[in-house]
Amino acid sequence: MANLGKRVDIENLLSLGDDLLGVLKNKKDVDGLMQSLEGAKLLHFSCSSDSNNTGKWIEDCQNKIQACEEKIDRSKDETSYDSELDHLQHELDEKLQEEHMLQKELR
Repeated sequence: MANLGKRVDIENLLSLGDDLLGVLKNKKDVDGLMQSLEGAKLLHFSCSSDSNNTGKWIEDCQNKIQACEEKIDRSKDETSYDSELDHLQHELDEKLQEEHMLQKELR
């Protein structure tokens, strides 16, 4: 009985093979398949090119983001130095004013 099932499958397979040969023998079908294959190759090439361009664009954007982050960090450092310098200048002005007041009192 199991042999009968395999025989039917083999007959179906042979029939499918014959049908495929018939399709491939038809010149129009072969030309259509070749055109489809060429179209698929062109599409693949185009997609690969787009993917590469997108990857380069993303890398460029990441580099620009990194450069901006570095500028922000430098700017923060400069701002903190400016703030500290302003604070020290204010202290110096206060000390000079105190000294000036003391000199006035001593006269």
